[in-house]
Amino acid sequence: MSEGNWDYSLEDDEFFKGLPELPETWAVFSRPESVAVDWHKTENQGRIGSCQGNDLASVLERLAFVRGVKVQLSRIFAYLATQKLDGLLGGDRGSTIAGGIKLAMEYGLPPETLTGYPSSYPGKSQRAKILTQANYDAGADYKPTSKWAVPIDHDEVLNFVGGGGGISYGCAYYGGM
Repeated sequence: MSEGNWDYSLEDDEFFKGLPELPETWAVFSRPESVAVDWHKTENQGRIGSCQGNDLASVLERLAFVRGVKVQLSRIFAYLATQKLDGLLGGDRGSTIAGGIKLAMEYGLPPETLTGYPSSYPGKSQRAKILTQANYDAGADYKPTSKWAVPIDHDEVLNFVGGGGGISYGCAYYGGM
């Protein structure tokens, strides 16, 4: 987020409270001795406050990789489409994690080859080109099948991620950081 302090009231606490607990059957997918991460690249979001979009794309790329598909998903689509859900579209004001999860569950994310990644927050016409119905439709192959509350126990988190899951998380960013 590049403007001011984050307004925590924008996050949907009821959504998070309503997330089901991780099923006990997940324990059968306990983590291997090591998990290769060489498939994942560290990306620079540049001067755009799209950290939630970058996070969401990485989580869905992880889930695709577990299925045997290596893909770069659209970070800017994730950010802008979440902003649209959050009522924040039109300025570089951040987006919510809950909105991102809702976007992922309903639409998924299109490949970044369809949208590119701009060097600054896109103007109205560029946003319209990114948020086309065709790009929403292109995300159908890259959406998760379920969502759960993040486990609290450290080993459960490691088992979940090591066993093929992904966790979306974030922190408030402001100019003084």
